Amino acid sequence: MWEDVGIVRISPRHLRKKSRENLFKFSRQPTHFIFGFSMAKKKPSSGESPATQLSFEEEKEKFMGMISDELAKRDFKSPEEANEFLNKAFTGQTMGHSLAEWDTRPPGKLDEARNILNRVSDDARGVTGRSYAKKALKVTEDCMEAWDMLAWSYQSFRKIEENLLKGIAHGRRLHANLIAMIDGEHGLWGHHECRPFMRLFESLAELYSLEGMGEKEMEILEQMIALNPGDNQGVRGCLLNKYLQMNRLDDAEILLARYPDDIDLGIVYGRVLLELVKILNSDFDFEQLERKMKGRPLMLASFGQPFAKAKRLMKEAIKANPFVPLLMSHPTSLYREAPGMFQFRSPDQAMIFIHDHAIDWLGSLIGWIFMEAHFKQAAVEAKKLPLPMQEAFDQLLDELDEIEQDPWQDIILKQGAKPQ
Repeated sequence: MWEDVGIVRISPRHLRKKSRENLFKFSRQPTHFIFGFSMAKKKPSSGESPATQLSFEEEKEKFMGMISDELAKRDFKSPEEANEFLNKAFTGQTMGHSLAEWDTRPPGKLDEARNILNRVSDDARGVTGRSYAKKALKVTEDCMEAWDMLAWSYQSFRKIEENLLKGIAHGRRLHANLIAMIDGEHGLWGHHECRPFMRLFESLAELYSLEGMGEKEMEILEQMIALNPGDNQGVRGCLLNKYLQMNRLDDAEILLARYPDDIDLGIVYGRVLLELVKILNSDFDFEQLERKMKGRPLMLASFGQPFAKAKRLMKEAIKANPFVPLLMSHPTSLYREAPGMFQFRSPDQAMIFIHDHAIDWLGSLIGWIFMEAHFKQAAVEAKKLPLPMQEAFDQLLDELDEIEQDPWQDIILKQGAKPQ
């Protein structure tokens, strides 16, 4: 499949990189969704990976590790006492200055291995990256970043999967004691040293996503939730949509019950999609609905049963972020690079949601129509937001309007499976 379709790796849950190439790939799923697919992109440069860290990320990780060590060394009597220490020690300081002053940890083999990886330039991957990754692993196989770089130095699916699985297996042995301590609230992400290990799972899930291997991707996402119930990596929304694509509604209900007050847009809007899939599974007369709509999808918002609960949930979702319906229908919204960070209820948050989930909604068709039917309600709600957010949305629309590409929705509908 690597040779059949040009692919560029994006990590919608991590680096959030995006190609503007009009290339998609599809895999049919056994569900009411018309088609299941992942955004297909340009072929990855050898060594390119969601877990490949930029220099800022490296400094941030080192800083957070140092903070974790400093907190562990002190016997604080209360959270307030710990916060007071952090404020006095680090407020107003750059990460670099703080590291120079506070990071007195002697360098170990893991630092040596990571320093080897840091010598690899962004444009020197492939065989070069493989060589450096192997050198780092000779120093210590505990370097999860080296396993990731080694895996993505290949272009063969088998070799990438093989090395990611090897790294994960080693990581399970390395962190076995911490894994045994996981409970319903505390997971591995709270232990800073485990984060590179957790990113290997993310990398493997992305590989399966690109290959259209939905079942395997779902299994990895489930493992990530099990190892980190708090889901700091933000994969629960993607797992929910996988459950819906596979028509595993009981699992979707269980997942939603674990995060009852979640404000993650993948979950908030996913609740709506779940209700719509339930309706699809019922004996509802859709031919009658089609006749009533008369080609006007906006009428769907005015219908009562069985859409009452879905409408209520959509109203809550729109309040969480009204820009989602407004940007979902824009013909070029999926071509723009997704932001790396966002403010709640902002256009940037909506753009991240669209990169992660727009194709899931289009794939369900009724979800897409239902979203379109609430366009006006979303526009009204967006006008209630602070003026800076409205101005940011207008600026974003201007940028999207300048992109000269065919509507991404049309491309998917033309190349995807036809409705049965």
